[in-house]
Amino acid sequence: MLALAIALSLPSACGSPPAQTTSPASSLPSPSATALPVPLAAMFVSWYGFDPATGKCAGGLGSWHWNSGKNLGGVVDVPYPGYYCSADPAVVDWQLAQLAKASVQAVFVSWWGWGDGDLDGTIASTPDMYINDGVVALLEGIVRNGSPLKVALISEPFPLTHAGLEPGKLAPTQGQMVLDWLWERYYGSARYRQLMFAWQGKPLLLVFDPMQLPEDSRYTLRRFTGRARDGVTEGEGWQWFFEPGQDVLARMSDDGVAFVYPRFDEHYLKDTGAGADYIQWDVRRHDPDLSGGLYEEQWRQLAENKRRVSLVVVYGWNLYGEQAQIEPSHGGQGHVGVAEDYVGKTRDLYEAFFKAP
Repeated sequence: MLALAIALSLPSACGSPPAQTTSPASSLPSPSATALPVPLAAMFVSWYGFDPATGKCAGGLGSWHWNSGKNLGGVVDVPYPGYYCSADPAVVDWQLAQLAKASVQAVFVSWWGWGDGDLDGTIASTPDMYINDGVVALLEGIVRNGSPLKVALISEPFPLTHAGLEPGKLAPTQGQMVLDWLWERYYGSARYRQLMFAWQGKPLLLVFDPMQLPEDSRYTLRRFTGRARDGVTEGEGWQWFFEPGQDVLARMSDDGVAFVYPRFDEHYLKDTGAGADYIQWDVRRHDPDLSGGLYEEQWRQLAENKRRVSLVVVYGWNLYGEQAQIEPSHGGQGHVGVAEDYVGKTRDLYEAFFKAP
């Protein structure tokens, strides 16, 4: 999902990130994560910087998801640590500090299976299986730093991408295999279960279109689509909606979940470099240079409809291929780094939301 190389001299992706200036501390209350009446979450990916041949933490332009293939390009901006590896503890520590400064209390993390793409009980080495290393590094970083940040995973349609299996036609035993693996490895783990984000009394597991999983009493499952909220998607049973271009209130879910984004731009994914072949629709470009005030307008709408909102999700923290990141970075059309400080902007907009009558 992420293809335009930038010839820049970058710090090592495995080195310690540089110090950054930040805005003054927020005046938001600071209870434990998700204790606020309307928590702030962010979409997050841990797939960057692996060597797809060995699975080792590599980093650098051309490593996994840093413009490493037709559908893994679109990267224009450069994160301040450089093109990092998601499993690098120094990078995780930096990300946790930035997330805290933005007042983000939970991250929803893209997850692509554990190597058993056809769900036959046999692990076959695939690059996506190394994303688990990034997930573990994030969780271990939370433990190491004593961070209050919570985590929910997004079960992506990996049977389709890995093995060509239609996710909506999985056998019940196959879907249960996924649920059991996640419970054993993350959600029910003695080490990690306290870190998982709870929604409606149970740990949240998101299931992304077209992935299908059966209901399981251990989880709160939410079926999440990137398509618009309309009669079609509602009829298919999707519950949370993110469609760039759709009004923030129109796509709000029945349980009050609203998605906001600073910009969204598929131009670099589709129209430059190899060209992402999964984009079979008109390329979506929304405030690509961050000059149109889209982010502020979405937050204003939410503040005016505050009583309808139960959770705000930023799409996203580090989605570089879609130009949707607020993680400090530089380069590209519009900047979200130190001078522009979308970390601080997000915190300030969230604070203004709370202060709204």
